[in-house]
Amino acid sequence: MGRFACLAVCAVTALCAAGCGTRTAAPVRAAAPMPALLTAADLPAGYLPAAAHDVFGGIAPLDRDCAALLGLADGRGLRPSAPADVAVFYQLSPGATLAQRVVRLGDRDAVRAVAGARRLIEGCAEIEAPAGEGMLGLRRVELAVPRLNDADTAAAAYREEAADGARMTYELVAHRVGGVLLLVAGPAMLREGQSGPVAHAAEVAAARLARTTKVSP
Repeated sequence: MGRFACLAVCAVTALCAAGCGTRTAAPVRAAAPMPALLTAADLPAGYLPAAAHDVFGGIAPLDRDCAALLGLADGRGLRPSAPADVAVFYQLSPGATLAQRVVRLGDRDAVRAVAGARRLIEGCAEIEAPAGEGMLGLRRVELAVPRLNDADTAAAAYREEAADGARMTYELVAHRVGGVLLLVAGPAMLREGQSGPVAHAAEVAAARLARTTKVSP
């Protein structure tokens, strides 16, 4: 598994290091940049800023719900006209990318987006996708985000173990603050005993968003 797993994560990371690839994120209408966006200082040491791009670009799950879930992580399936801000980061070793999207959907659509993410997670028990000459098989595990309200949050991780103790993880958190949808997601290779960065980053981003976003009554 190790070689194929590395291909599935490191190829995306290599695109970041070279200028972040040719596939751009789902089209959104940009507004003034939000102070709620993460910076590299909010992430573990070694993460660097990157241009906006699809962090799961090139991964093609066989299951429809899994494909839609990774698409949502990359900002697809939302209202195209919704103003959005994006921040993307990468780490070369071990390979990882992380994206934050802040999408202003309005209360009704933000509620629907989180509910939709929850349904996709429930329908995607394992991400199977071609990787090089092999196949990925990442099984769903719980991703704890204790500082986020359960009713407004959908979260999951998908992991595959390697014989050397390393793990590949795909992680996603969808959370709403009023009518604003927060998406934090990305793939990463983890060393033995290491945790993925998405849960903590989502908690930091959500707290900042709550402070900087004026929620409609």
